[in-house]
Amino acid sequence: MTYPRILALMVTLTAPQAGAADTDLSDIARLFAGEFDSYEQARMEDRAQIPFAERHTEVYLFHKPADLPAFGPHAFYVEEYRDGDPENVIRQRIVTFEDDPGEGAVRMKQYFLRNEVALKGAHKDASKLTAASLDQAYLLPGCDVFWRREGESFVGAMKDGACVFSLKPDEPKRAVIYKVSLSDLQYQRTDRSVFVETSKVAGGRSDDLPSVHKRVLGTP
Repeated sequence: MTYPRILALMVTLTAPQAGAADTDLSDIARLFAGEFDSYEQARMEDRAQIPFAERHTEVYLFHKPADLPAFGPHAFYVEEYRDGDPENVIRQRIVTFEDDPGEGAVRMKQYFLRNEVALKGAHKDASKLTAASLDQAYLLPGCDVFWRREGESFVGAMKDGACVFSLKPDEPKRAVIYKVSLSDLQYQRTDRSVFVETSKVAGGRSDDLPSVHKRVLGTP
């Protein structure tokens, strides 16, 4: 075999293969899009007569792909409401995904919105997204979520002890425990906060039982 042919073969064998990271990023973006509902979980717990205080709240999720260049190519507008009432909105975010080679994961950022009222309903009226801008959004340091593939699904979590904040300057600090999983069929989430000094629950459930949101048929 001649030297040029050997060199060409070495280049072929050692060149970076396109990739797994790109595939993970595109697959997560595809799976994240759509609508999800925890109605089935809420009704099952009701039928099982689980004590009311221990039941999961019924929450409907909208994950709408959004054309927001300032936030990057994989951006979503997220809106959630509870108890079957679209006016009872409990969460609005701009969510983005990007490859993070240093972490060997896909990084999800969740932007809080300063102008929630202007954006309410943007999953149905894309013109409202003109109100979404970086100066009207902010991130909590350490609160990014890192997703990794597990078979045909993905699991993600915040780093332990990284997402720490106070709601008010004079309030004790809270640490967030946030875990998620995503597949073709459903989106699961554990989201609670504990006071750093006492480890007492500050928000969310006291256990690790996730909310289970089934994908609504007819959505991506």
